Amino acid sequence: MILVLLLVGICGVVSFCGPNAVVTFYRSVGPLGTVGLQLLFLISTFAFLAALSQRSGFPVLTLVIFALVVALMFPSHIAATSWAIGLVCAVVAVMALMARRIGIAVLVMLLPALLAVNAYQYYHAPTVAQNPAKLLPDTFKVKNNFLCWLSQRGVKIAVTAVPSECRPTAVSAQQRKTWPVASRYPVFIVAAEGGGIYAASAVSTFLAKLQDAVPDFDDHVFALSGVSGGSIGAAIFQALDRASHETSGADPKPAPQTPACPTYSDVATTQNMEVKVQNIIEDDHFSPVIGSVCPEMFGAPMSRSDALVASFEASTATQDATAGNDLCLPFATHWSAAGFAPALILNSTWVEMGFRVAFAPFSLNDLDESLYSFIDPSMPTEDDLSLMQAAGVSARFPFIMPPLSAVMKSTAGDAKKAAGETTKRWNFVDGAYSDNSGATSALDIYKAIENADPDHVDLRLILLSSSVTQPDLTGGDINGTVFRDTVAPIDALMKVREDLGNDAIARACTYVYRDDPIRRPVVRSSNAASLPKPKPESNEDCVEHAGDPQAPLSIVEIQDQTYGLSLGWKISKTSFAVVSWMLGKPDGCPDPNAQQRDVQDEGSKDKPATEENVNAQLSKTILDRNSCVLKMITGLIDGSLSTPVGPSPTGAVR
Repeated sequence: MILVLLLVGICGVVSFCGPNAVVTFYRSVGPLGTVGLQLLFLISTFAFLAALSQRSGFPVLTLVIFALVVALMFPSHIAATSWAIGLVCAVVAVMALMARRIGIAVLVMLLPALLAVNAYQYYHAPTVAQNPAKLLPDTFKVKNNFLCWLSQRGVKIAVTAVPSECRPTAVSAQQRKTWPVASRYPVFIVAAEGGGIYAASAVSTFLAKLQDAVPDFDDHVFALSGVSGGSIGAAIFQALDRASHETSGADPKPAPQTPACPTYSDVATTQNMEVKVQNIIEDDHFSPVIGSVCPEMFGAPMSRSDALVASFEASTATQDATAGNDLCLPFATHWSAAGFAPALILNSTWVEMGFRVAFAPFSLNDLDESLYSFIDPSMPTEDDLSLMQAAGVSARFPFIMPPLSAVMKSTAGDAKKAAGETTKRWNFVDGAYSDNSGATSALDIYKAIENADPDHVDLRLILLSSSVTQPDLTGGDINGTVFRDTVAPIDALMKVREDLGNDAIARACTYVYRDDPIRRPVVRSSNAASLPKPKPESNEDCVEHAGDPQAPLSIVEIQDQTYGLSLGWKISKTSFAVVSWMLGKPDGCPDPNAQQRDVQDEGSKDKPATEENVNAQLSKTILDRNSCVLKMITGLIDGSLSTPVGPSPTGAVR
């Protein structure tokens, strides 16, 4: 017990020493050591309570479990529940003192003491303001920001009266490549699905590959819609990309944040962005999170979500000090129309309503009634959250991370105010609960700007996803449980949640490839001739448009199930290498003029089909398709696949 108390004391002291100290300490302990510490604390606590219960004759452990059950039964009245449990314990303690059972009295009051710590945090939670309930000006609308963004890039737009703040500055004009006036300007909207560290690896590596291949890639990405791990990866890319332009003055550096961000030493490195991303992602982000579990329970200032944010900030700073600092700056300063780095749409789920709520530089509720931005009317203002904290909110999976609780003062018209309560609390968790793909928000942005200036803009939607829009109904892979009354309802709830991402991808495919002759890609380029012929009216063939220069939507596939990719916050070098390989490379797109070769070797053609052979064939097909998407994007940007200005020819996709 002395050893356990000593370890608890060390971990508690570290929790009060700041984010960098927590990250450094638990990374030095390592993932296995950190998990061992937390299990030791947990088992020791229950063993201690059980031993005390046995010696005193009072069921302390039973009382603790009873308190937890009662708290879960009445989550909306947690304050009253805490007071009730504390009152019961106080009565029992008084009775024990009257019976001269001092030991029992001390034990019984341990639970109220722990409740008091948490009650103090509950009642002293910082409050945030609530946005005024009035319509936002047009400057916050997505379409207007997009037109301003185009103007900054010298794209001739149909709108004649361009506000002065949207006109290109001298610095940005010098830094940008002059786009040919005879070609449409390629614009990409990227959606990155959730999935913990493997999703963060996929999106950051995919974007870094393109940025290294064509340095102007970032100037053609208008928005990134991320969920969970996808939001983490998108934020890392955005910070690294923005930092690369801040030194030139093209992306002005925002004012320092209060309180100040950690001070990072300048890092001079000539590594390309893909290597930087790899070094950041492969760091140990698991240990700081797990190590903060028990200290957080006892009121330590360093929560699990804070530890995750600090871990990614510290790792990014080791590769680029400016980027690490940018992750710590307010989210509201992360994007401007004149900047090079793309805008981020970081999706979360509103617990009380089930709606999507995103950190975004635009107003979103006018696009979709079930989608809100934190700058929309009546939403809580979260201006003090940093870029990395905003990305972390999107990755707050319940039981792993606590939700973001926005505590607001009740106003005169609130039902809470009428009931005598002075504050109201809204909670926001992982965006995967409403859509794990990020495609729904990306499609909302796509719809808002697709007709902004179609004659001068070549708009593309890129989805990084492992979703399956059309399952194989003829095979034997779909098989249900025999426990109809017990397991089946739980399976239904989990599958419906999982299918929301599949449904979002399917809806995007249905919309983009709807039965419209202007959008139907009947003309295919030589780059995609080796791939199966598409059927635009069918979602199951949506992925077959990969690499087609005329296709407005491309899916970059991720085989998370085949390779068992990690959902946690620690990825091995081997798993990262698999993710990077799976994404392909621009020069890996098959040559349509070359002789087609089967995925299996010549000797395997007569072999019976096995799961290994099927996975190998699937991997090769996906690798080719992803490589063709990369080649298509780089070709559009370097001009080799550019489309001419003007209306699209009949039968071709814009």
